[in-house]
Amino acid sequence: MSATQAGSDRARWAALLGGPLLFLLVWLFADPVPGRPEAAAMAAVIAWVALWWFTEPVDLAVTSMLPFLLLPLLGIAEPGDVAGQYMDPIIFLYLGGFMLAFAMERWDLHRRVALGILSRTGSAPGRILAGVMAATFLISMWVSNTATALMLIPAVMAVIAQVAEPGREGSDRLAVALLLGLAYAATLGGMATLVGTPPNMYFYSYYQRTFPEDTSLHFASFLLEAGIPALLIALLTFLVIRRLHLRNLPSVSGGGWSAQAYRELGPMNRDQKVVASVFLLTVLGWFFRQDMTIGELHIPGWASLTGLGNRVHDGMVAIAAALLLFVLPASGGQGSLLRWKDAEKLPYGIVLLFGSGFALAAGFEASGLSDRLAEHLSGLKDIHPFVLLLVLGAIVTLISEFASNIACVQLVLPVMYALSQDTGLPARGLLVATALFASLGFMMPVATPPNTIVFGTGRLRTRDMVRTGFLVNLLGILLISLFTWLRYGAS
Repeated sequence: MSATQAGSDRARWAALLGGPLLFLLVWLFADPVPGRPEAAAMAAVIAWVALWWFTEPVDLAVTSMLPFLLLPLLGIAEPGDVAGQYMDPIIFLYLGGFMLAFAMERWDLHRRVALGILSRTGSAPGRILAGVMAATFLISMWVSNTATALMLIPAVMAVIAQVAEPGREGSDRLAVALLLGLAYAATLGGMATLVGTPPNMYFYSYYQRTFPEDTSLHFASFLLEAGIPALLIALLTFLVIRRLHLRNLPSVSGGGWSAQAYRELGPMNRDQKVVASVFLLTVLGWFFRQDMTIGELHIPGWASLTGLGNRVHDGMVAIAAALLLFVLPASGGQGSLLRWKDAEKLPYGIVLLFGSGFALAAGFEASGLSDRLAEHLSGLKDIHPFVLLLVLGAIVTLISEFASNIACVQLVLPVMYALSQDTGLPARGLLVATALFASLGFMMPVATPPNTIVFGTGRLRTRDMVRTGFLVNLLGILLISLFTWLRYGAS
């Protein structure tokens, strides 16, 4: 066994044993809410789960089973109530969205979209980068950022092979720029919609649970709140990457490869058209489900027009689309448009991860920890809201660089809700900003799945990602903070 392997094993065992040890220390000696022992128990559970989530001695999904075991044993919640948290309606939105992505992947729609955009970019390095980022951003709005990066990395590597051969002048810089553009645009596109990334979906469910009477948050309203800063960050990210990696780089030969590849795809076949139609109908179903008010204009949603009201959920729309794809036949005797063996690729571990976050949030509230935390944070009410957002953004972003962004948002959202009680920012603005901050992991190769995917190509150095990602993180924190303050906190 190598010294490196031995050190890694020691660190893993230290984290494994440190979790239950920290749990015992907090449970036995902490007293966050005098007279309520369940608050100390809940703090102990959070400490154990947080340590294992951050250090990952076991898979995140394995850690996610702890709340189901510990919360009932410690008397914080009943087993049935905890189990119910693990099958929240938002999980069906996640499952249905992934199934749509698998159908697009089976019929090669993702490659058609990517090549269609790239074929119009020409041979200028900046335009090629813009094409890669635009294609990735648009797809990642509707498909998970991980799936988007996995689907598009072969197409981007093919572009690199054609126009950025090793040894050619400027080729290494162009390869770095395209790979960073792919990773960052996949994350930023996911930030723009409720279905694009797990932190947004978790926020959506958490907000609905916390404010069940507020029906103003839906797919379209979130797109307006998160899509604008996400798009602005993407535009500035393009400028940063172009400045750092493409400055003074001449046009490249082979820039017509994508146009030729797109022509070779030929016209869309019947199966591609049907899958694309189902996808567009799903997006429209999400977008127009709830009523919308734009200035003096009120647009009733299809849920109210049909009398269904709150009996429908975005997750039901996604599952209906998936069921339709499972039923509709493909041409040429290929079965249905979506087969169960396609859906077997679903990352079911994320279901446990979602559920554990919901269980922790419920226990946080039931144990009295949230009220106690609000009392301790009351001293922050005199800080200017914009400065507060900047500080919180820096903290959450730093955490997300070294921990899973979904784990980060699960732990931080209850804290932010408690903080909103004594600050000048409404809870909605602070919670939306927190969900977006949690996705700002652009420096480290392990910060987000897209970062890891592009780093695995071997064409990137860590310092390339750190240098570029640091600037993108700063721009993201600043823009999200400014947008949130202007929308919710500016007087």
